[in-house]
Amino acid sequence: MRDVVARALAAKALEVAQKVNKQEGKPGDKGEPGESIVGEKGDIGPMGPQGIPGESIVGEKGDRGNQGDKGDKGDPGQKGDKGDKGDTGDKGDKGERGERGFQGLKGLDGAKGDIGLMPKHEKKGLMIRFEKEPGIFGEWIVIPTGGGGGGGRDDKLTDRQKELIALVDAYNLQSANPGKYLKTNGTTLSWDTLDTSDITGLGTMSTQNANAVAITGGTITGVSGLGTVTSITAGSGLSGGTITTSGTIALDINSLASTTVVANDLVPVYDVSASANRDCLASDIAGLGVGSIGYRTNNYYFPYLMAGGSSTIGISTNTIYYVPFFVRQKTTFTRIGIQVTILGGTIARFGIYNAANGFPTSLVLDCGTVSTASTGEKEATISQSLNVGFYYLAVVSDGAPTIYSNTTNATSSSYSLGQTGRTSQVYGLSIANGSTTLPNPAQTVLSSGFTTPAIALRVV
Repeated sequence: MRDVVARALAAKALEVAQKVNKQEGKPGDKGEPGESIVGEKGDIGPMGPQGIPGESIVGEKGDRGNQGDKGDKGDPGQKGDKGDKGDTGDKGDKGERGERGFQGLKGLDGAKGDIGLMPKHEKKGLMIRFEKEPGIFGEWIVIPTGGGGGGGRDDKLTDRQKELIALVDAYNLQSANPGKYLKTNGTTLSWDTLDTSDITGLGTMSTQNANAVAITGGTITGVSGLGTVTSITAGSGLSGGTITTSGTIALDINSLASTTVVANDLVPVYDVSASANRDCLASDIAGLGVGSIGYRTNNYYFPYLMAGGSSTIGISTNTIYYVPFFVRQKTTFTRIGIQVTILGGTIARFGIYNAANGFPTSLVLDCGTVSTASTGEKEATISQSLNVGFYYLAVVSDGAPTIYSNTTNATSSSYSLGQTGRTSQVYGLSIANGSTTLPNPAQTVLSSGFTTPAIALRVV
Protein backbone atom coordinates (compact mmCIF):
# COMPACT_ATOMS: atom_id res chain seq x y z
CA MET A 1 0.00 0.00 0.00
CA ARG A 2 2.85 2.37 0.73
CA ASP A 3 4.38 1.80 -2.77
CA VAL A 4 1.14 2.62 -4.53
CA VAL A 5 0.82 5.88 -2.65
CA ALA A 6 4.42 6.82 -3.31
CA ARG A 7 4.09 6.20 -7.06
CA ALA A 8 0.92 8.22 -7.18
CA LEU A 9 2.52 11.15 -5.47
CA ALA A 10 5.59 10.99 -7.76
CA ALA A 11 3.38 11.00 -10.88
CA LYS A 12 1.46 13.94 -9.56
CA ALA A 13 4.64 15.88 -8.88
CA LEU A 14 5.96 15.19 -12.39
CA GLU A 15 2.76 16.37 -13.89
CA VAL A 16 2.90 19.62 -12.03
CA ALA A 17 6.50 20.25 -13.04
CA GLN A 18 5.68 19.76 -16.71
CA LYS A 19 2.85 22.27 -16.55
CA VAL A 20 5.14 24.90 -15.12
CA ASN A 21 7.70 24.47 -17.92
CA LYS A 22 5.04 24.72 -20.62
CA GLN A 23 3.28 27.86 -21.68
CA GLU A 24 -0.07 27.80 -20.07
CA GLY A 25 -2.80 27.13 -22.60
CA LYS A 26 -6.52 27.33 -22.46
CA PRO A 27 -7.87 25.24 -19.67
CA GLY A 28 -9.46 22.10 -20.82
CA ASP A 29 -12.68 20.68 -19.58
CA LYS A 30 -12.81 19.46 -16.11
CA GLY A 31 -12.06 15.83 -16.04
CA GLU A 32 -14.00 13.27 -14.15
CA PRO A 33 -13.04 12.89 -10.57
CA GLY A 34 -10.54 10.12 -10.19
CA GLU A 35 -10.89 7.35 -7.75
CA SER A 36 -9.34 7.77 -4.36
CA ILE A 37 -5.95 6.20 -4.11
CA VAL A 38 -5.75 6.62 -0.28
CA GLY A 39 -5.38 3.24 1.19
CA GLU A 40 -5.73 2.12 4.76
CA LYS A 41 -3.47 3.62 7.40
CA GLY A 42 -0.26 1.71 7.57
CA ASP A 43 1.59 0.59 10.68
CA ILE A 44 3.88 3.06 12.42
CA GLY A 45 7.40 2.71 11.08
CA PRO A 46 10.53 2.49 13.14
CA MET A 47 12.00 5.70 14.60
CA GLY A 48 14.64 7.20 12.30
CA PRO A 49 18.00 8.50 13.48
CA GLN A 50 18.15 11.94 15.15
CA GLY A 51 18.64 14.72 12.66
CA ILE A 52 21.58 17.14 12.61
CA PRO A 53 20.88 20.12 14.91
CA GLY A 54 19.87 23.18 12.95
CA GLU A 55 21.63 26.53 13.22
CA SER A 56 20.54 28.96 15.91
CA ILE A 57 18.20 31.60 14.66
CA VAL A 58 18.55 33.74 17.85
CA GLY A 59 19.84 37.15 16.87
CA GLU A 60 22.10 39.50 18.81
CA LYS A 61 20.84 40.97 22.07
CA GLY A 62 18.95 44.13 21.42
CA ASP A 63 19.16 47.44 23.30
CA ARG A 64 17.36 47.71 26.69
CA GLY A 65 13.82 48.77 26.20
CA ASN A 66 12.08 51.58 28.06
CA GLN A 67 10.85 50.88 31.63
CA GLY A 68 7.36 49.60 31.60
CA ASP A 69 4.50 50.87 33.70
CA LYS A 70 4.42 49.90 37.48
CA GLY A 71 2.66 46.66 37.95
CA ASP A 72 -0.01 45.84 40.51
CA LYS A 73 1.06 45.24 44.19
CA GLY A 74 1.92 41.64 44.74
CA ASP A 75 0.65 39.45 47.54
CA PRO A 76 2.44 39.86 50.99
CA GLY A 77 5.40 37.55 51.43
CA GLN A 78 5.78 35.15 54.35
CA LYS A 79 6.64 36.61 57.79
CA GLY A 80 10.39 36.65 58.40
CA ASP A 81 12.18 35.47 61.56
CA LYS A 82 11.96 37.70 64.68
CA GLY A 83 14.92 40.04 64.90
CA ASP A 84 17.10 40.59 67.97
CA LYS A 85 15.73 42.82 70.75
CA GLY A 86 16.87 46.37 70.33
CA ASP A 87 18.58 48.41 73.03
CA THR A 88 16.34 49.97 75.68
CA GLY A 89 15.65 53.57 74.91
CA ASP A 90 16.05 56.44 77.34
CA LYS A 91 13.27 56.85 79.93
CA GLY A 92 10.75 59.34 78.74
CA ASP A 93 9.42 62.27 80.73
CA LYS A 94 6.58 61.57 83.20
CA GLY A 95 3.31 62.16 81.49
CA GLU A 96 0.57 64.32 82.87
CA ARG A 97 -1.84 62.73 85.38
CA GLY A 98 -4.88 61.42 83.66
CA GLU A 99 -8.42 62.06 84.71
CA ARG A 100 -9.86 59.97 87.56
CA GLY A 101 -11.54 56.87 86.28
CA PHE A 102 -15.01 55.67 87.12
CA GLN A 103 -15.48 53.94 90.51
CA GLY A 104 -15.15 50.19 90.20
CA LEU A 105 -17.83 47.69 91.08
CA LYS A 106 -18.20 46.66 94.74
CA GLY A 107 -16.21 43.55 95.52
CA LEU A 108 -17.68 40.38 96.97
CA ASP A 109 -18.15 40.15 100.73
CA GLY A 110 -15.26 38.46 102.52
CA ALA A 111 -15.61 35.29 104.61
CA LYS A 112 -17.31 35.75 107.96
CA GLY A 113 -14.73 36.13 110.72
CA ASP A 114 -14.65 34.21 113.99
CA ILE A 115 -16.75 35.48 116.86
CA GLY A 116 -14.65 37.73 119.08
CA LEU A 117 -14.05 37.14 122.77
CA MET A 118 -16.93 38.09 125.06
CA PRO A 119 -15.96 41.19 127.10
CA LYS A 120 -15.84 40.64 130.82
CA HIS A 121 -19.21 41.50 132.33
CA GLU A 122 -21.50 41.06 135.31
CA LYS A 123 -25.17 40.16 135.07
CA LYS A 124 -28.04 40.36 137.52
CA GLY A 125 -31.43 39.34 136.26
CA LEU A 126 -32.19 41.55 133.26
CA MET A 127 -29.37 43.95 134.13
CA ILE A 128 -25.81 43.85 132.85
CA ARG A 129 -22.65 45.95 132.98
CA PHE A 130 -19.34 45.64 131.11
CA GLU A 131 -15.75 46.09 132.20
CA LYS A 132 -14.24 49.35 130.86
CA GLU A 133 -10.81 48.89 132.40
CA PRO A 134 -9.34 46.01 134.43
CA GLY A 135 -11.46 45.85 137.58
CA ILE A 136 -13.57 48.90 136.63
CA PHE A 137 -17.12 48.36 135.34
CA GLY A 138 -19.54 50.75 133.68
CA GLU A 139 -23.08 51.53 134.73
CA TRP A 140 -25.77 48.91 134.90
CA ILE A 141 -28.15 48.79 131.96
CA VAL A 142 -31.33 46.82 131.34
CA ILE A 143 -31.12 44.05 128.75
CA PRO A 144 -33.78 44.70 126.09
CA THR A 145 -36.33 41.90 125.97
CA GLY A 146 -37.95 42.73 122.65
CA GLY A 147 -41.38 44.16 121.98
CA GLY A 148 -42.64 46.32 119.20
CA GLY A 149 -44.00 49.78 118.99
CA GLY A 150 -43.02 53.18 118.10
CA GLY A 151 -40.53 54.75 120.46
CA GLY A 152 -38.15 51.91 121.24
CA ARG A 153 -37.08 51.03 124.79
CA ASP A 154 -35.19 52.87 127.53
CA ASP A 155 -32.30 50.72 128.81
CA LYS A 156 -31.38 53.04 131.68
CA LEU A 157 -31.91 51.85 135.26
CA THR A 158 -34.69 53.26 137.34
CA ASP A 159 -33.93 54.52 140.85
CA ARG A 160 -35.65 51.45 142.27
CA GLN A 161 -33.43 49.14 140.23
CA LYS A 162 -30.31 51.00 141.36
CA GLU A 163 -31.38 50.54 144.99
CA LEU A 164 -31.84 46.79 144.46
CA ILE A 165 -28.38 46.52 142.90
CA ALA A 166 -26.80 48.34 145.82
CA LEU A 167 -28.56 45.94 148.19
CA VAL A 168 -27.29 42.88 146.28
CA ASP A 169 -23.72 44.27 146.17
CA ALA A 170 -23.78 44.79 149.92
CA TYR A 171 -25.20 41.29 150.47
CA ASN A 172 -22.34 39.73 148.48
CA LEU A 173 -19.86 41.23 150.98
CA GLN A 174 -21.28 39.39 154.00
CA SER A 175 -18.55 36.69 154.03
CA ALA A 176 -15.94 39.42 154.50
CA ASN A 177 -17.85 40.96 157.45
CA PRO A 178 -18.53 38.18 159.98
CA GLY A 179 -20.36 39.30 163.14
CA LYS A 180 -21.57 42.55 161.53
CA TYR A 181 -24.94 43.76 160.42
CA LEU A 182 -26.13 45.60 157.33
CA LYS A 183 -26.95 49.21 158.23
CA THR A 184 -28.02 52.32 156.33
CA ASN A 185 -27.79 56.02 157.05
CA GLY A 186 -30.62 56.76 154.64
CA THR A 187 -28.31 57.15 151.64
CA THR A 188 -25.86 54.26 151.51
CA LEU A 189 -25.60 50.67 152.87
CA SER A 190 -22.65 49.40 154.92
CA TRP A 191 -21.63 46.56 157.23
CA ASP A 192 -21.22 47.62 160.88
CA THR A 193 -21.42 46.33 164.44
CA LEU A 194 -24.71 46.53 166.33
CA ASP A 195 -24.89 48.79 169.37
CA THR A 196 -27.64 49.64 171.85
CA SER A 197 -28.66 52.74 169.93
CA ASP A 198 -29.63 50.57 166.97
CA ILE A 199 -32.32 48.61 168.98
CA THR A 200 -35.22 50.47 170.59
CA GLY A 201 -38.85 49.77 171.34
CA LEU A 202 -38.71 45.94 171.51
CA GLY A 203 -41.03 45.72 174.51
CA THR A 204 -41.27 42.55 176.69
CA MET A 205 -41.03 38.96 175.35
CA SER A 206 -43.43 36.85 177.44
CA THR A 207 -43.73 33.50 175.60
CA GLN A 208 -41.41 31.97 172.97
CA ASN A 209 -40.88 28.47 171.51
CA ALA A 210 -37.47 27.28 172.74
CA ASN A 211 -36.82 25.45 169.40
CA ALA A 212 -36.98 28.76 167.54
CA VAL A 213 -34.68 30.85 169.77
CA ALA A 214 -30.90 30.57 170.16
CA ILE A 215 -29.39 33.28 172.36
CA THR A 216 -25.80 33.28 173.61
CA GLY A 217 -23.65 35.72 175.47
CA GLY A 218 -26.28 37.17 177.78
CA THR A 219 -29.18 36.60 180.18
CA ILE A 220 -32.87 36.44 179.36
CA THR A 221 -35.38 37.13 182.14
CA GLY A 222 -39.12 36.76 182.14
CA VAL A 223 -39.13 33.94 179.57
CA SER A 224 -41.49 30.98 180.02
CA GLY A 225 -42.67 27.94 178.00
CA LEU A 226 -39.19 26.77 176.89
CA GLY A 227 -39.71 23.14 178.01
CA THR A 228 -37.62 20.94 180.35
CA VAL A 229 -35.28 17.89 179.84
CA THR A 230 -36.24 15.39 182.54
CA SER A 231 -33.75 12.51 181.96
CA ILE A 232 -31.04 11.07 179.63
CA THR A 233 -30.53 7.28 179.38
CA ALA A 234 -27.16 5.72 178.43
CA GLY A 235 -27.58 3.25 175.54
CA SER A 236 -25.52 0.16 174.55
CA GLY A 237 -21.80 0.79 174.92
CA LEU A 238 -22.31 3.95 177.01
CA SER A 239 -22.02 4.58 180.72
CA GLY A 240 -23.20 7.38 183.02
CA GLY A 241 -26.98 7.29 182.64
CA THR A 242 -29.72 7.75 183.57
CA ILE A 243 -29.14 11.52 184.10
CA THR A 244 -32.01 13.60 185.49
CA THR A 245 -30.17 16.75 186.50
CA SER A 246 -26.50 16.80 185.41
CA GLY A 247 -23.84 14.16 184.69
CA THR A 248 -21.42 12.67 182.09
CA ILE A 249 -22.04 10.12 179.35
CA ALA A 250 -18.93 7.98 178.41
CA LEU A 251 -18.09 5.18 175.91
CA ASP A 252 -17.89 1.75 177.57
CA ILE A 253 -15.94 -0.66 175.26
CA ASN A 254 -15.86 -3.41 177.90
CA SER A 255 -19.62 -3.62 177.99
CA LEU A 256 -19.72 -4.10 174.22
CA ALA A 257 -17.13 -6.95 174.25
CA SER A 258 -18.80 -8.74 177.14
CA THR A 259 -22.36 -8.68 175.86
CA THR A 260 -21.77 -9.55 172.18
CA VAL A 261 -20.28 -12.93 171.23
CA VAL A 262 -18.39 -13.28 167.88
CA ALA A 263 -17.73 -16.45 165.91
CA ASN A 264 -14.55 -18.51 165.68
CA ASP A 265 -13.15 -17.10 168.94
CA LEU A 266 -11.79 -14.07 167.08
CA VAL A 267 -11.08 -10.69 168.59
CA PRO A 268 -14.35 -8.69 168.37
CA VAL A 269 -14.44 -5.46 166.39
CA TYR A 270 -17.17 -2.89 166.96
CA ASP A 271 -18.75 -1.78 163.70
CA VAL A 272 -19.99 1.77 164.23
CA SER A 273 -22.15 1.73 161.08
CA ALA A 274 -23.94 -1.44 162.24
CA SER A 275 -23.85 -0.57 165.99
CA ALA A 276 -22.70 -4.12 166.74
CA ASN A 277 -19.64 -6.35 167.15
CA ARG A 278 -18.35 -8.60 164.36
CA ASP A 279 -15.36 -10.81 163.49
CA CYS A 280 -12.03 -9.09 162.93
CA LEU A 281 -11.31 -9.08 159.18
CA ALA A 282 -8.00 -8.94 157.36
CA SER A 283 -8.94 -5.48 156.10
CA ASP A 284 -9.19 -4.27 159.73
CA ILE A 285 -5.48 -4.94 160.27
CA ALA A 286 -4.21 -4.16 156.76
CA GLY A 287 -0.86 -2.45 156.93
CA LEU A 288 0.01 -3.55 160.47
CA GLY A 289 2.76 -5.87 159.18
CA VAL A 290 2.14 -8.80 161.51
CA GLY A 291 5.54 -10.19 162.51
CA SER A 292 7.10 -8.56 159.43
CA ILE A 293 10.58 -7.17 158.95
CA GLY A 294 9.42 -5.26 155.89
CA TYR A 295 10.88 -5.30 152.36
CA ARG A 296 14.41 -4.34 151.34
CA THR A 297 14.85 -1.96 148.40
CA ASN A 298 15.88 -3.58 145.05
CA ASN A 299 15.65 -7.19 146.38
CA TYR A 300 13.61 -9.80 144.48
CA TYR A 301 10.64 -11.30 146.34
CA PHE A 302 9.26 -14.59 144.99
CA PRO A 303 5.98 -16.52 145.56
CA TYR A 304 5.10 -17.69 149.05
CA LEU A 305 7.63 -20.11 150.67
CA MET A 306 9.48 -20.44 147.35
CA ALA A 307 12.81 -19.15 146.10
CA GLY A 308 14.31 -18.26 142.73
CA GLY A 309 16.96 -20.65 141.42
CA SER A 310 18.74 -21.83 138.28
CA SER A 311 15.98 -24.23 137.19
CA THR A 312 13.91 -23.25 134.17
CA ILE A 313 10.46 -23.81 132.72
CA GLY A 314 9.27 -23.55 129.13
CA ILE A 315 5.91 -21.83 129.30
CA SER A 316 3.21 -22.51 126.68
CA THR A 317 1.86 -19.98 124.19
CA ASN A 318 -1.16 -17.91 125.41
CA THR A 319 -1.33 -19.85 128.70
CA ILE A 320 -1.80 -17.94 131.97
CA TYR A 321 0.31 -19.10 134.93
CA TYR A 322 -0.83 -18.15 138.46
CA VAL A 323 1.46 -18.41 141.52
CA PRO A 324 0.48 -17.50 145.13
CA PHE A 325 2.22 -14.51 146.75
CA PHE A 326 1.91 -13.43 150.40
CA VAL A 327 2.28 -9.73 151.30
CA ARG A 328 3.48 -9.61 154.91
CA GLN A 329 3.34 -5.83 155.28
CA LYS A 330 1.41 -3.15 153.44
CA THR A 331 3.82 -2.09 150.67
CA THR A 332 3.84 -0.22 147.37
CA PHE A 333 5.65 -2.44 144.83
CA THR A 334 7.23 -0.77 141.78
CA ARG A 335 8.52 -3.69 139.65
CA ILE A 336 7.21 -7.10 138.52
CA GLY A 337 9.11 -9.41 136.17
CA ILE A 338 10.70 -12.65 135.00
CA GLN A 339 14.09 -13.65 133.55
CA VAL A 340 14.16 -15.08 129.99
CA THR A 341 16.86 -17.68 129.21
CA ILE A 342 15.72 -18.89 125.74
CA LEU A 343 13.80 -16.72 123.28
CA GLY A 344 10.18 -17.42 122.38
CA GLY A 345 7.40 -15.08 121.28
CA THR A 346 7.57 -11.28 121.39
CA ILE A 347 5.86 -10.17 124.63
CA ALA A 348 4.90 -11.27 128.13
CA ARG A 349 2.09 -9.70 130.18
CA PHE A 350 1.96 -9.57 134.01
CA GLY A 351 -0.97 -9.25 136.40
CA ILE A 352 -1.83 -9.21 140.13
CA TYR A 353 -5.05 -10.91 141.35
CA ASN A 354 -6.87 -11.05 144.65
CA ALA A 355 -7.14 -14.53 146.20
CA ALA A 356 -9.96 -16.40 147.93
CA ASN A 357 -10.46 -20.07 148.79
CA GLY A 358 -7.14 -21.02 147.21
CA PHE A 359 -7.88 -19.49 143.78
CA PRO A 360 -7.29 -16.16 142.00
CA THR A 361 -10.39 -13.95 141.85
CA SER A 362 -10.65 -10.32 140.73
CA LEU A 363 -7.87 -8.52 138.84
CA VAL A 364 -6.05 -5.98 141.03
CA LEU A 365 -3.72 -4.68 138.32
CA ASP A 366 -2.93 -5.39 134.66
CA CYS A 367 0.79 -4.57 134.81
CA GLY A 368 1.19 -4.28 131.02
CA THR A 369 3.70 -6.05 128.75
CA VAL A 370 7.46 -6.42 128.31
CA SER A 371 9.43 -7.58 125.26
CA THR A 372 10.72 -11.17 125.20
CA ALA A 373 12.68 -10.64 121.96
CA SER A 374 15.93 -10.87 123.93
CA THR A 375 17.16 -12.80 126.95
CA GLY A 376 17.71 -11.40 130.43
CA GLU A 377 15.64 -9.66 133.13
CA LYS A 378 12.24 -8.46 131.86
CA GLU A 379 10.40 -6.15 134.27
CA ALA A 380 7.34 -3.93 134.03
CA THR A 381 7.25 -0.68 136.00
CA ILE A 382 4.23 -0.40 138.32
CA SER A 383 3.12 1.49 141.42
CA GLN A 384 0.72 -0.77 143.28
CA SER A 385 0.00 -0.67 147.02
CA LEU A 386 -0.90 -4.11 148.45
CA ASN A 387 -2.31 -4.73 151.92
CA VAL A 388 -1.30 -7.68 154.08
CA GLY A 389 -2.67 -10.93 152.68
CA PHE A 390 -2.50 -13.48 149.87
CA TYR A 391 -2.53 -12.58 146.17
CA TYR A 392 -1.76 -14.36 142.91
CA LEU A 393 0.92 -13.17 140.46
CA ALA A 394 0.17 -14.00 136.80
CA VAL A 395 2.19 -14.17 133.55
CA VAL A 396 1.17 -14.99 129.94
CA SER A 397 3.19 -14.82 126.69
CA ASP A 398 2.36 -14.86 122.97
CA GLY A 399 5.14 -17.43 122.48
CA ALA A 400 6.93 -20.17 124.40
CA PRO A 401 10.05 -18.63 125.99
CA THR A 402 12.07 -20.52 128.59
CA ILE A 403 12.32 -18.63 131.90
CA TYR A 404 13.68 -19.21 135.39
CA SER A 405 11.37 -21.20 137.70
CA ASN A 406 10.90 -21.32 141.46
CA THR A 407 12.77 -23.76 143.67
CA THR A 408 10.11 -25.43 145.84
CA ASN A 409 9.38 -28.54 147.85
CA ALA A 410 6.41 -30.51 149.05
CA THR A 411 6.32 -28.69 152.40
CA SER A 412 6.10 -25.18 150.97
CA SER A 413 3.67 -26.00 148.16
CA SER A 414 1.34 -27.95 150.40
CA TYR A 415 1.31 -25.11 152.94
CA SER A 416 0.13 -22.56 150.39
CA LEU A 417 -2.13 -24.54 148.04
CA GLY A 418 -2.73 -27.90 149.73
CA GLN A 419 -2.44 -31.26 147.97
CA THR A 420 -4.88 -33.12 145.75
CA GLY A 421 -3.69 -36.38 147.32
CA ARG A 422 -1.22 -37.73 149.87
CA THR A 423 1.58 -37.67 147.32
CA SER A 424 0.29 -35.10 144.83
CA GLN A 425 1.77 -31.67 145.44
CA VAL A 426 0.31 -28.54 143.83
CA TYR A 427 2.93 -25.98 142.84
CA GLY A 428 0.75 -23.51 140.92
CA LEU A 429 -2.21 -23.03 138.59
CA SER A 430 -2.54 -22.50 134.84
CA ILE A 431 -5.10 -22.29 132.03
CA ALA A 432 -5.00 -22.04 128.22
CA ASN A 433 -6.28 -18.54 127.51
CA GLY A 434 -6.17 -18.17 123.71
CA SER A 435 -4.58 -14.70 123.91
CA THR A 436 -2.40 -12.50 126.13
CA THR A 437 -5.41 -10.63 127.55
CA LEU A 438 -5.88 -11.07 131.31
CA PRO A 439 -9.48 -11.94 132.27
CA ASN A 440 -11.33 -10.21 135.12
CA PRO A 441 -12.25 -12.15 137.15
CA ALA A 442 -9.85 -15.08 136.70
CA GLN A 443 -11.11 -18.33 135.19
CA THR A 444 -12.43 -20.95 137.64
CA VAL A 445 -11.31 -24.12 135.79
CA LEU A 446 -7.55 -24.30 136.27
CA SER A 447 -4.86 -26.97 135.88
CA SER A 448 -2.35 -27.59 138.70
CA GLY A 449 0.82 -29.50 139.50
CA PHE A 450 3.71 -27.94 137.59
CA THR A 451 6.93 -26.10 138.16
CA THR A 452 6.03 -22.45 138.77
CA PRO A 453 7.51 -19.46 136.89
CA ALA A 454 9.75 -17.34 139.10
CA ILE A 455 7.67 -14.13 138.97
CA ALA A 456 9.21 -11.60 141.34
CA LEU A 457 8.07 -8.29 142.90
CA ARG A 458 10.49 -5.54 143.84
CA VAL A 459 10.53 -2.16 145.57
CA VAL A 460 12.86 0.16 143.67
